[in-house]
Amino acid sequence: MKKIRENLFIQFLSFILLLLLIVTTVFTMNQYNAKKITRNNTLQLNENVLTQLIGKMDEMFISMQNLMSSVAYNPVVYAYYKEEEKRPLMQDDLKDVLINTLITDDYISGIELYNMEGNKLLGVGKRYTSTVSPEDINTIVYSEQILSDDGDNVKYAIYYPIYDLKNVQYFTKLGICVFYLSVENITDFLNEVRITDHTYLYVIDKELNLLAQNSIAKKDQDFLQNLEKIKDRYYVSEMKIDRNGWTIISYVPITELLQGLDFLNKEMKMLYVFSIGILVLLVYFCYKAIINPLHQIDLFVKRNSTHTDERMDYKSRNEIGTLTRNLNRMLDERDTMNREIQDSQKKIYETQLAKKQMEILAYRNQINPHFLYNTLECIRAMAMYQGCENVSELTVALSNVLRYAVKGENIVCIKDELNYIQEYSKIIECRFSKIRIELEIDNTLLEKKMVRLILQPLVENAVFHGLEPMIDGGKVWIKIYKVNGKTKKEWIYLSVEDNGFGMNEQRLQEIYNSMRDDEIGKENGSQSIGLVNIYQRLKLTYDNNMELFITSERGKGTKVVIGFAETV
Repeated sequence: MKKIRENLFIQFLSFILLLLLIVTTVFTMNQYNAKKITRNNTLQLNENVLTQLIGKMDEMFISMQNLMSSVAYNPVVYAYYKEEEKRPLMQDDLKDVLINTLITDDYISGIELYNMEGNKLLGVGKRYTSTVSPEDINTIVYSEQILSDDGDNVKYAIYYPIYDLKNVQYFTKLGICVFYLSVENITDFLNEVRITDHTYLYVIDKELNLLAQNSIAKKDQDFLQNLEKIKDRYYVSEMKIDRNGWTIISYVPITELLQGLDFLNKEMKMLYVFSIGILVLLVYFCYKAIINPLHQIDLFVKRNSTHTDERMDYKSRNEIGTLTRNLNRMLDERDTMNREIQDSQKKIYETQLAKKQMEILAYRNQINPHFLYNTLECIRAMAMYQGCENVSELTVALSNVLRYAVKGENIVCIKDELNYIQEYSKIIECRFSKIRIELEIDNTLLEKKMVRLILQPLVENAVFHGLEPMIDGGKVWIKIYKVNGKTKKEWIYLSVEDNGFGMNEQRLQEIYNSMRDDEIGKENGSQSIGLVNIYQRLKLTYDNNMELFITSERGKGTKVVIGFAETV
C-alpha cells in the first residue's frame, strides 16, 4: 500500500509540473490570442443576441397569429360572412368580438374584416386603407412599413385569410382579417438586449424600409446617413426573419470588441505568479487530503463485501467527501434495489397465484363449451329446416362469438379480432334494428398482433350506454390505423366512436380516475369496469408503450382511442 501511495504522489507531482508548463505556455501565447478570443467572443455574443431577438419576435408573431385565428374562426365572424341577410342584427356582436380582441394587446391599433371583393365589412380602432386584394392572400402575409397620418408612428399589417371550414370543398375563401400593429413591442425587444454600449440595432422590411431601432440608434439619427464614411469602424451582422422576410441588422464598434483586453493581460500576470505558489501548496495538500483518503476508501470497499451494513464516515465537504457520500448512497440504493427485487418477486408470485385461482374459478363456472356449441348447432339446423335463415345466421354468429370468447390465447391477429367483432355486430344489429356498426380498417395491419377482446367491450359500451337510450338509434364507427413518427416508429391505433347519448365532464373524469387508480372493484358502473379492465390488460402487455384517450360530449357521443406500439 505504501508503494501505491508513492506512485500516486509521483503521478500527481508529474501532473503539477505539466500544469505549470501549460500555465507558462498559455501566458506566453496570451498576447497573441487574447485579442482574437475577445473579438470572437463578442461577435459570438452578437450572433446569439440576434438569434434570441428573432426567437422573441417569432414567439410574438405566433401569438399574434393565434389571436388572429381566434378572430377569423370565431362563430360570430363565420356567421357574419355566411349569413349576409342577418348582418345588421349581428353588427354589434361582431364589433364586440373585435373590440375584445383589440384590448387584449396594447400594440394592436386596428382590426378590419374584408370580403372577397375587397370591401371592408367592419373595423375597430384606428382606420387604415388596405391596398392588398383578398384574392392574393392565401396564407399569412406581413406588410411593409405603414406610416400614420403624422408620418412618425410606424405601423405594419398582418393579413390573415378566412376559409369556410364547414364547406365540403376545402380552401373556399370567405375574406381576410387584417391586424394593424405598432412596432413599439419590437423596439422594446431591441432595447432589452445589450451587446456593447454603442451597438446600433435596426429592423427593416423586405423593401428596406426602417421599421424599428434601439434607443441608441434613435438618439443618433445621423448614423445611417454617415455610414459610408465610418463603416470600416463597425462590424456589421445581419439575420433574416424567415416568417416575414424582415432583417435585423447590428452595427458593433470594433473598438468595443477589444474592451477589457488590458485588464485581461494584467489578470494573467497575477494569475501566473499566484499559480506558482498554489501549485507548491497543492503538492502537500493533495498528499494529505487526497492520497490518504483514497487509501481509506480502498480499505472500506474491500471490507464492505463482508460488512454490507457498514458505511464510511467522512465529514469533509470536498470532492473526497462527495465521493464517500455518493459511495454510501450507492450502497443504500443497492440495498433498496435488493429489497425491491425481493418485493417484485413476491408480487410476481402473488400475481401468478391469483391468476391461477381466477382460472380455477373460471373453469368451475364455465359451461361445457362442446355441449353449448352442439346445442347451438342443433338450433341452427332446426332453423334451417323451418326456413328461418335469419335465426340460423344469428345462431352461427352467437356460436362464433362464444367460441372466440373462450379461446385461451391472449395475443391474436387483428383480423381475428375483426372477425369476432363482425359476428358480434350481427347480433347487435339483429337485436337493435336502428343501430349500425361500420368498420374502416387499414388492410396492411390485418396480420399485426394485438391483445384479444379489446374492441368488443368498447363496442358494447357504445351500444348499451351510448345508443340504446336514443330513440332513433345511431351508429358505431370502428377504425384501425397506424401512425409513424420520430419517437414512435409504428403505433397501431384502435378507435371506437358513437353518436349516442355521451357523457358529461364529471362522469368522464370519474372513468379516468378509475383507470388511474385501478378502481375496478368500486361501483363506478359497468362502463368504467370494462375500460379499467382494458387499460390494465394493455398496461400489463405494453407497459408504457400504450395510451388510451376518451372524449365525450353530452348529446353528441363518445370516442375511445387506444394506441400501442407493435412490440408483442
